[in-house]
Amino acid sequence: MSDRKPHRDVELRLVEEDSEESEEVLRLEGNKAVKVDSAPMPKLSPKVTRLEREGEGAARREKEPDVSVLLEDGRVEMDPEAEWKEAEGRKSAVPHGWFVAIFILLATAIGVSVFFLRRPAGEQETEIARHAAMEKIAEDKEADKEAAAFVAKIRQLVTDFVAADSADDWLPLIREPERVAPLVHDWVSRYPIQTPPMSFFGGVSPVMQRGKHVFWRVEYIDQQEVTRTLLVDADPDGQVKVDWETFVCYQPMEWEDFIEKRPENDGMDFRIYLEPDLGNLYAFEFQNEEEWSGYLLTTRDSSDYLIGYVKRGEPLDQFFRQMIVANQGMKVALVLRLRVPENAGSIRGVYIDRLVSDNWVISTDPS
Repeated sequence: MSDRKPHRDVELRLVEEDSEESEEVLRLEGNKAVKVDSAPMPKLSPKVTRLEREGEGAARREKEPDVSVLLEDGRVEMDPEAEWKEAEGRKSAVPHGWFVAIFILLATAIGVSVFFLRRPAGEQETEIARHAAMEKIAEDKEADKEAAAFVAKIRQLVTDFVAADSADDWLPLIREPERVAPLVHDWVSRYPIQTPPMSFFGGVSPVMQRGKHVFWRVEYIDQQEVTRTLLVDADPDGQVKVDWETFVCYQPMEWEDFIEKRPENDGMDFRIYLEPDLGNLYAFEFQNEEEWSGYLLTTRDSSDYLIGYVKRGEPLDQFFRQMIVANQGMKVALVLRLRVPENAGSIRGVYIDRLVSDNWVISTDPS
């Protein structure tokens, strides 16, 4: 016979909480089972409930649905693809083309930044300097073209001017023709026009500016091998005209005639050289040296002289002194209004009534 014990089905037994019965307890010692004293079963506290009786706790479980209830509730979505399907169904409010444009702009900006950041500082400075030099060269070339055209315009003006043989030929080529026309006709009536043609054009250089007008000094050699100069006025409109008065050194009458005849009138405007009177000629009407300051007056075409007097210390006297100092003590070219005293005892003394121009150019153009 087999020593195996008969099979017993395992079953769950309910233990009453208030039972005090004890059961037989066996302890294994080697191959034998030894009976030990049994101990009564402890009585459970009435507060402990192992199994809930039918109907108890129903109210508490009303708000705790089980899985089957949750599955039946339409609020729970069990489809894992539902979210991305829903997102795919919505269309973006921003056109896709804008995203492409922004991406391209960002990529370009990043590329340019990386390009310059990776270049050495010295190389960047060299590149900047190279661009600046190229721009300067382009500007210089443009300036050279403009300068060449300007010089060509002046050269043509001088060529036409020295070729003129009448007042009518001169007038379209000179500045301020309305004011100067009577002077041109007066001068032509006294002197023949003798301006030999130009054989060599020497060049131009700026000498002064009056308002918006720039005056250029022009040198040329005529066919008689005489070096001559004239002034050309360049106005704001780009027109160029000859300053005829300085070219002929216009005087209202011959200097020697003025000295000899000493006309008594309201005064005449002469282009003269002014310098200090080192002879200290104070006599007759001008003998009071504390009252008068005397200056030596000469002209371009004559060595004869007069002594011009102004009140000592007055603004005109101060201006003459400042001009002489600025010119390092040398004579100064001015246009002065000179007047001969009535019943003058001095044969050389004249009044300097006013300063017409601080050089030999007279301008009435307000610009």
